[in-house]
Amino acid sequence: MAARGRGINLLVPSEFGQSFWGKSLKWAVTSGRYVVIITEMIVVVAFLSRFKLDTDLNRLNSAIADKKVVLDSLAGKETEFKIVQKKVSWVNQILNRKTAAGDVLQAIVEKTPEGVRFSGIKFDNQTVHITASSVDEKIMGLFLGRLNNDDTWKEVELTNVTEDNTDGLTFTVNIHL
Repeated sequence: MAARGRGINLLVPSEFGQSFWGKSLKWAVTSGRYVVIITEMIVVVAFLSRFKLDTDLNRLNSAIADKKVVLDSLAGKETEFKIVQKKVSWVNQILNRKTAAGDVLQAIVEKTPEGVRFSGIKFDNQTVHITASSVDEKIMGLFLGRLNNDDTWKEVELTNVTEDNTDGLTFTVNIHL
């Protein structure tokens, strides 16, 4: 077996082969062809994938169009639903106020001694106006004392007291909630 040695080049190197253009041409012929082949493969793959991407785009556009038709058909229902939702909210507010008014009335009735008759009850924003009559001032004082000792409301205010021969004492009380 012969030992492998260095290759011997008996050709005299040309001036063109040693210049920039010669080296570039040699690279283009040897290594550059791989770059061109890889680039061509990328272009072919991009060209072929375009068909799949076009198909996907058309499928997505038709799905969007179908869903848009459904949404457009439900737009009226959405408006109707929002209106019903507002009405339900209003009813809940009214029921909550009604429950609060019922609770306030229940608390007032529990504090009312015998001998007090109500002639009018009116609810404002945060105030209950009661017009009542009592047989004498002791019963009226007992009623006002019971109302005043309750922590349910902020303030109890006696605004008007008149004496009548038939009803006894007629008075007006404002309860601030």
